[in-house]
Amino acid sequence: MKKQAKLIAGILLTILIMGLGWWKRESLQAFVLGVFKPDMQIYVSDSGKFSAKLPGGWELETSTPEGMFVTRVVASPKTGGYQAGNIGQMSITITATSSADQPLSTPTEFEIWQNKPDQEVKGTGLFKVKNEEVAGSKAVRLAEADMVEESVDQSFWSVTTWFRKEDKNYYINMMGNGKLTTVENDFFDKVLNGFKLN
Repeated sequence: MKKQAKLIAGILLTILIMGLGWWKRESLQAFVLGVFKPDMQIYVSDSGKFSAKLPGGWELETSTPEGMFVTRVVASPKTGGYQAGNIGQMSITITATSSADQPLSTPTEFEIWQNKPDQEVKGTGLFKVKNEEVAGSKAVRLAEADMVEESVDQSFWSVTTWFRKEDKNYYINMMGNGKLTTVENDFFDKVLNGFKLN
């Protein structure tokens, strides 16, 4: 009986040690995160060569690379599904070639926004929120907002973190109605922290 117990303990220990080695694999992490943290799901883009943690259970719509777009994925909440504060949609867009009139696309404009002072998102306009880093690249977080003081329900905001790498523009975006609070910003930080270039 003692030999069987030792044998079972040895097998369980071996499985545990092997499991710890496998933990570094993204597929196992995706499985564990999917089971224990249903607020996130791992999305892998072959055309964009990136992986990202997006809201779990949300509908994902991908765009076929066309024209200047390398890839685009849009995540929208399902009715009755997981909600991330007032976020109504999240997206990741990669563009390779910018047109002359496309805003937020050139290296010069990126540098201008990087050098601007941080602003509070209040009222209506385009605001520079802060400089940050995403996937090892310098990034800038911008917010476009129409914050209606008299009616929060009519308020609209869109937050975009923009970075450039190898002549490509990367835009990670969230948008929604109502107040833009720490709940939405914290969730956006979680998405940015889970973004990886492959």
